Amino acid sequence: MSVDEEIYKVISANRLSDGAVVYLTCRDGGFSWCNAIAQASAFDEDHLATAQAFARQEIARNRVVEPYEVEIIGHNKPITEREKIRAGGPSVAYGDAAHAPKQPDFAI
Repeated sequence: MSVDEEIYKVISANRLSDGAVVYLTCRDGGFSWCNAIAQASAFDEDHLATAQAFARQEIARNRVVEPYEVEIIGHNKPITEREKIRAGGPSVAYGDAAHAPKQPDFAI
């Protein structure tokens, strides 16, 4: 991380219906959740409180659990290793992907 890079924050949570990692996005004046950190809206300190308030409302609506701030740099690049892993998707196959037939890897 370069010293001159600004740090912003995105809001991340887990969707209650399936546990998937989601990120808050603000489009056309309204908030919604997206699955990719690249589509998440980055908030500066002036707009973070509004985003946090929406996330708290989503908890009350039983849509997400445990929303929290994730520090990012550049084009939504997480800073911590934990968030890099979460943003990259599951590290193991689950759901339908866990039951899909696997092709043998003959590469040496």
